[in-house]
Amino acid sequence: MTYARIAKGLGLSESSVKRTFSKGTMSLERLEQVCAQMDLEIADLLELTRAAEGRAAELTEQVEQTLVVM
Repeated sequence: MTYARIAKGLGLSESSVKRTFSKGTMSLERLEQVCAQMDLEIADLLELTRAAEGRAAELTEQVEQTLVVM
């Protein structure tokens, strides 16, 4: 899903959508609208977020070195 697609579905400009996401100022109503475009319920989104929390956001230096050697 792209910002452009979300913007089109919400009837907003792409820059407005990007600003809303970056500032974290999205209302629950708007979040429901975005989720609907992705065929998700808010509960599904929360579950995906919970599952992603356990994933590493960065590689350790040791892993990076191993990948460089490969």
